[in-house]
Amino acid sequence: MEILKKIKNNQRGSVTVFVLATMLIVVGIVVTIYMTTINKNNTQMAQIEKIKEEYLSASGYEQMEEAYRDLTNQSINNVIYNYLENGGESVSKDTETVQEGQKVDLSVTATKAGYDFVGWNTDKNATSGMDEVIMGKEDITLYAIYSKNIKGTFYYWDGYSMAQNVVNAKLVNNQTQVNIITPNISSVYSNGKTYNPRGWSRNNIANSSIDVYSGSTLNISDNVTYYALYENSITISYSLSGISGTAPESQSTTVYMNSIGETSGNGDITIAAKPNVSRNGFVCWNTNYSGTGQNYLASQTITPNNSMTLYAVWYNITTPASVGAYTGEKLTIYCSINNTDDVASCKVYKSENQTGAGVEVKNATITKNSGGISMIIDSLSASDEGYYYFVITTKTYGDIKIESGRTFLDVL
Repeated sequence: MEILKKIKNNQRGSVTVFVLATMLIVVGIVVTIYMTTINKNNTQMAQIEKIKEEYLSASGYEQMEEAYRDLTNQSINNVIYNYLENGGESVSKDTETVQEGQKVDLSVTATKAGYDFVGWNTDKNATSGMDEVIMGKEDITLYAIYSKNIKGTFYYWDGYSMAQNVVNAKLVNNQTQVNIITPNISSVYSNGKTYNPRGWSRNNIANSSIDVYSGSTLNISDNVTYYALYENSITISYSLSGISGTAPESQSTTVYMNSIGETSGNGDITIAAKPNVSRNGFVCWNTNYSGTGQNYLASQTITPNNSMTLYAVWYNITTPASVGAYTGEKLTIYCSINNTDDVASCKVYKSENQTGAGVEVKNATITKNSGGISMIIDSLSASDEGYYYFVITTKTYGDIKIESGRTFLDVL
């Protein structure tokens, strides 16, 4: 039994030795292969460097490439960093040689005055750089890509303060100009008036000329600044309220405003004078046809906020065109009024002609009755001859003076 045990133990030891020997042989083979590969690569790299040194120094690029291809079955090619095509001025490296299948160095930088360097691209018209370039079998040219950020700043008035819109743009490579669209301008309510947009101007003076309109194409080559300009154009038109004749011509005024709310022009309008028509009894101008709106006196100066039509307000008052009487006689001139209850006071004036200013008549008695007003002179003299007219102040229209037509008194 002891003998059998010894034999088994000897067999186990032999197996262990065999396994260990086999593993050592495998490791030795792997190491041999690795070292052989390293030596081969090192030898090849040394040969490659020798080829580069030999042929580059003799400017024999084609011979170098051929020798390299024979050695490695691959090509070695030139990378040209073209920084001039798109207006550049300098480059950190203009060429390099790169083995086929290897990455091209994209960390090379170029400069162009006023522009940012974006990167390198095989397309000279590109707007961005490439993330990676792998060398192929041919030489390649990389173009420097440049860009310049520019903007248009557009200031406007929002009714309370100056605000702004910014339109950004970019010049790329050899571009010297780029198009942008100008912002739209809205009407703005300021100081009781509605101002409508005129357009954009390089000057922030309220009545400056317009350089470009909103929503238009604007060609820019650098940063630009524009200001919104506004206007409040007001027109006053006139109506005779159904009376025959020619109404006064319309009147217009314009107030200009810039982008900080400053205005130019006071917007004043002098209301039209009394209409030159055959009808007498003109009272005033009113914003409503029925006379229930805002009253404006003839020749009054106002600063309107908006355009409007003014209607003539009439008081029904009539007088005879002429009367005749003898010296020493008593004379009565009667003025017919549709509503004598509205008459607050009345005076009579005498003038030398149909249009001139008159002098108040002191030697007459003025009485009011249900149908109108009478002027009575007890005893006429030759000096009483002339044109007489009534000036009435009403309760409805306050201090507004209403003139009647002129009656010619012929003293016989």
